[in-house]
Amino acid sequence: MSAELRTIELDPATWLRGEGSGPSYLYRGSDGKSCCLGVACLAFGRTTRSLDGHAEVGDVKRLPRPLVPLRRLVEGTELANTLYMINDRVDKTTDADRVVELNQELGRIGMSFRFALKAEACQ
Repeated sequence: MSAELRTIELDPATWLRGEGSGPSYLYRGSDGKSCCLGVACLAFGRTTRSLDGHAEVGDVKRLPRPLVPLRRLVEGTELANTLYMINDRVDKTTDADRVVELNQELGRIGMSFRFALKAEACQ
């Protein structure tokens, strides 16, 4: 019996992506944007204050339980680079395609959540 997947919405207005790795953060207080893993941290109960200025999941104290396996699996591995690269790379990848790629990686490692674009962004 498999656990039900939680869907976390990425709102294009506040999703920090496609700007390269330098300016990417779990939460960037200057404009209120979060990378995909920052959005996941917020969805699982972390505060913007606890994420502000941190670039990686491994920097977060008291990581939400559903994300703990991600810390163990990704930090310092090729997988970390893959997730961060998909989110941060500067190219013409559409948001929808970026979400598909992120979800493929999350599925490959057995995470309990997936991303979806916020409904009105898909219209």
